[in-house]
Amino acid sequence: MRAATRGSEAARRHRGARIGPSQLVDPSSKAMASPDSIDSEDTLRFSAMAGVRPMTEIFPFEKAAEAYERMMSNKARFRVVIITGH
Repeated sequence: MRAATRGSEAARRHRGARIGPSQLVDPSSKAMASPDSIDSEDTLRFSAMAGVRPMTEIFPFEKAAEAYERMMSNKARFRVVIITGH
């Protein structure tokens, strides 16, 4: 992504005088914070073009406690989403 490249170039130019957010992220992690809206827009555009869709576990509002427990116990495989009636 653009942010990682920008951060690495800045570190080389300034010999550590400035550290970008992307340099603080563990390289083995699977997620990286986006420092600006342009990176987020690029990511969303790519996701739309590639057909990327979220994977969710949906729980009705009545089972919110169960959903919360599933999430807190690390048993949720995807994002836990609680829905209400309309």
